[in-house]
Amino acid sequence: MNKLLIISIFFVLLYACSSSDKNNDANTSLNDSIDYVQEITMKLRENPNDPELFFQRAEAYQKINKIENAINDLEFALKIDSSETKYYLKISDFYMYLGKSGKAKAKLEKCELLYPKNTEVLLKLAQIHFFVRQYNESINYLNKIQEIDRNIGEVYFIKALIYNENGDTTNAVRNLHVAVGVNTNYYEAYVLLGLLTANDKDTASLDYYRNAIKIKPQSYEAHYNMAMFYQEREMIKQAKNMYNYIIEKVDSTSSITYFNLAYLSMEKDKDYKTAIDFYYKALQYKPNYFEAHINIGFCYEAMKEYQKAYENYKIALDIAPNYPLAIDGMNRIEKYVTERD
Repeated sequence: MNKLLIISIFFVLLYACSSSDKNNDANTSLNDSIDYVQEITMKLRENPNDPELFFQRAEAYQKINKIENAINDLEFALKIDSSETKYYLKISDFYMYLGKSGKAKAKLEKCELLYPKNTEVLLKLAQIHFFVRQYNESINYLNKIQEIDRNIGEVYFIKALIYNENGDTTNAVRNLHVAVGVNTNYYEAYVLLGLLTANDKDTASLDYYRNAIKIKPQSYEAHYNMAMFYQEREMIKQAKNMYNYIIEKVDSTSSITYFNLAYLSMEKDKDYKTAIDFYYKALQYKPNYFEAHINIGFCYEAMKEYQKAYENYKIALDIAPNYPLAIDGMNRIEKYVTERD
């Protein structure tokens, strides 16, 4: 359930952040954003009361990660024109990015007073209340939206998250089914459906992941979750095939994918040399992966190469002081060496 809590929060944040990028000026790019800021600044000197120029510069500041500057520009835009919805939406996203949920909520509530039936504003408020775990308030906003429009997939998705947080998987799944019913391309909903049904006896979870992959063919999450589904059910061949596919086609730098391949080689095949190779691959992309060093130690210990085992336990302990498995491993090696001598 903790993993699902993390996934839930991640999806809400992902939605909020992605919505911040939807309206970026098509004429700007990551490479010329600084020049674009300067260009708009020159225009503002000629037209200091043009709120749209402040809005455009805020978006340009976003591209170079100057969020405080972006917020300042949006505050100016709102002083000039307090009736423009997109200014409220954008500034609320920036405040959320900075972790200032109270300020984000305050801006949206002002906009709600102006436009009480604007579903985009109401949805943002529902997201914020969910994020700060004010679930009843979030549900109230979601219900308001449904009275206006019952075909907004995000409403059912957030309701599913709330039910999931409260331990009601049945209603969470039910709402996710509605979400993908009104939006057949709802990637996040399919992934969460896969997670929530992963413990079921059937293989429906795999179908949800496949639907997610149809929408995003390079989806790391869906492919990885499928691999874990196989691994947890002792379908080792299928798990390995999926992990190898991830490395070859999706993400060749995924340290945990190499780690899992190593683990399967170590635990299921007792192929310690192959496992060690995969663990070192994981370390190539995550040098402080102390669990990999511990398992390398296990492999060398099983191969009776005690010096190499000890070295890896020691490295793990340097990274994670007082970690029990590393200490136990070193103690075992010292005992072996003492008894042997």
